[in-house]
Amino acid sequence: MRFAVFGSTGTLGTALRKVLKDAKFHTRKDWDVENLKGIESFLESFLDGVDVVINALAYTDVSKAEVERERAYRINVEFPKILAKFCEKNGIVLIYISTDYVFDGKVGFYTEDEKPNPISWYGKTKTIAEEEVLERCANSYVIRTSWVFGENGKNFFSQMPLKLLRNEEIYTHDEQIVCPTSALFLAEMIIKILDLPKGIYHITGKTPLTPLEGTIMVRDILNSSSPIRTFKPEMGIRPKVSVLLDTKINYKKPSFTDEVLRFVKTSLS
Repeated sequence: MRFAVFGSTGTLGTALRKVLKDAKFHTRKDWDVENLKGIESFLESFLDGVDVVINALAYTDVSKAEVERERAYRINVEFPKILAKFCEKNGIVLIYISTDYVFDGKVGFYTEDEKPNPISWYGKTKTIAEEEVLERCANSYVIRTSWVFGENGKNFFSQMPLKLLRNEEIYTHDEQIVCPTSALFLAEMIIKILDLPKGIYHITGKTPLTPLEGTIMVRDILNSSSPIRTFKPEMGIRPKVSVLLDTKINYKKPSFTDEVLRFVKTSLS
């Protein structure tokens, strides 16, 4: 089975490079998806002989997306729509990576069948993309995940362990409850999803926690002396509690601290 990956330089893409060594990995040098004119011709060439496409490419800056709405929509909706149509036409399986931000955070714990209700433009674009992918490509999977951390990651859970190793000061908060997800664990699980019926699946880390709780746990296991400072973030467009429940797939989730240690070990090697 031959794979192709879009978004191959991001956190998940970097992990997929380790899991799928023989896959085709798209980068901006191949084609910048902000330019969608003529992209079908590129897809015909790039996806020739490919059986499964993983679309991990996304505009993920939640705050900036509120301002750069057209750009976020083009990357998060228009490109997945074109890709889904192409995959359907050519008999290719499509795996689309989505997010817990499709929910508003009021219910707190969400199953795969819960109706999305995003409160950010980023969340809205991902919700629309989910619908487009499932409607346009019969052979498609939507995988929702949460706060993916790992190599090449720029988010809090990717940067925090490395700062703790350097005993740097950490600024964090306890306003959100999420399930941080190891990019390597997610990459390994994505391959296994192909044995299941098409549809929506939730794959996240094991432990619901706040960024503050996660920082304290990691500081302890790393024996760091980093001081921890708290602040009050602006939560307006971010779900307060967005724990994704997995009711359609039975898998063993590794502990948050075990995956952080694996990430740290990989980063230092």
